[in-house]
Amino acid sequence: MSDATLAARWTRSENLLLLFFLAVLAWAPFPYGSNRTWAELMLGIGLGSVLFAWAGAALTGFATVSSLTRRLLAPALCVAIAMGWAGIQAIDLTSVQQATGLPFTNLAHGVWTMAAHSLGREIGSYISVDPEKTRQALFAASLSIASFLLAFNLSRDRERAAVLFNGLIAITLIYAVMAVAVYHFQLDLQSWLMPDARADLGRLSGPFVNPNHFATFMALGTLAALGTFVESVRQTVVWDRGRRILIRSALHALSGINAMRMAAIIFMLSALLFTQS
Repeated sequence: MSDATLAARWTRSENLLLLFFLAVLAWAPFPYGSNRTWAELMLGIGLGSVLFAWAGAALTGFATVSSLTRRLLAPALCVAIAMGWAGIQAIDLTSVQQATGLPFTNLAHGVWTMAAHSLGREIGSYISVDPEKTRQALFAASLSIASFLLAFNLSRDRERAAVLFNGLIAITLIYAVMAVAVYHFQLDLQSWLMPDARADLGRLSGPFVNPNHFATFMALGTLAALGTFVESVRQTVVWDRGRRILIRSALHALSGINAMRMAAIIFMLSALLFTQS
């Protein structure tokens, strides 16, 4: 097999993984921002499947692996320390003490001693007051790490990075349109999916429960669209060949796809303002 043919196969497999990754990202906000247990588990299955498929493609040579640069080593170390400490907080120190003979239960929160005395039996000892919530937070953090790893490796190619970037902008715009339509026509697009009804706060919240979360989502999408718009205009406008060419190239830069980008930015900003965040 020639190098060109092998490179084409790599590209096809990574492009397919990128499409699945975008599909998972498009689904994630819909079930109340995936903040229900079943939705979070579905998001984990989706991201885990894409990450597992990418790892398999990387091991078999059908995907390229990009090592973490030196600039990312310090943040990666901080994330590892935070995740490790959170994992320690969710460990039953009573079992560790019984296995090692060392007084690890002295590190536990006092609420576990009070609970054991009240119930009259041993219920375990943890540093965390709610170890189950700690494990859930660890799972949520793992989803963010998985998303970063996929985006980092699939976006090392310029074309795939542009597809991912524009895909995120499109996802944000679609949810902005959906949010305005739901708010204006008093629709409930999630009643068939969610067992609990969402409270009507009189503010635009899109697929999220909290309007502030939707505002953050809109702000990030708007920033991405604004960056794309500014960069495209900067590359199109001719700055150093006189005023007439400058005006002509500026008008050309503000037409076509850039006009659509500007309309998308205005719409997303409007949705952001309607959240009253």
